[in-house]
Amino acid sequence: MDSDVWGYFIYTCQRILFFILLLAALFGFFIGSCVNGQEFDGICRLSIDGKQWSGVAISKTRILTVAHHDETGIVRAEFAEKQHGAFNRLGIQAKILKSNKLADLSLLEYNCPQWAAIKIYPVKRLKPATVSIRGYVQSSPRNYLDKTLIEGSASADGYNLLEIKTEAISGMSGSGIFAGGYVIGIQSCGGKESTFAADMDSIEVFLKE
Repeated sequence: MDSDVWGYFIYTCQRILFFILLLAALFGFFIGSCVNGQEFDGICRLSIDGKQWSGVAISKTRILTVAHHDETGIVRAEFAEKQHGAFNRLGIQAKILKSNKLADLSLLEYNCPQWAAIKIYPVKRLKPATVSIRGYVQSSPRNYLDKTLIEGSASADGYNLLEIKTEAISGMSGSGIFAGGYVIGIQSCGGKESTFAADMDSIEVFLKE
């Protein structure tokens, strides 16, 4: 075979091999991104031994919720796939790090699998006119949107509470009080007329303790 023809043949083979390797690398990167980037919402269902309440991921390793569950060890945390209320859920264990029963706040630690990404809702001091409450009742997701917020109208055990003008539902304890994608309170208690929640003063002090 002519040396020029042979050289061109080798060059062509190298080019084809290069493109094959490049496509394989891109395909592997795409698959890896899809697997590692599977998204779950940070509003979670918490449970143990038939007991259920709600919580919210405020960081990549921490869940904020209430303390009146009276648990001190490991509980189950369930995060809905992509958005709150989705049928598919990621269930992982969460460890209770600390609780303040008077403030009715509890902090849990969780470790997200490497292939998953849980959306977080940071805590932030805001003063909106209306808020939303999102959590779970038994296995069912619940959303209460655009509810009137009243500050400084209630307190319990020496702690000020937020008042939200909507009925408090059992199981929603520990739900985040949301404004603009941030947590500004954690649902604690309530009745037919109003839901009460730990406010940012209590949350900030608790997280710094």
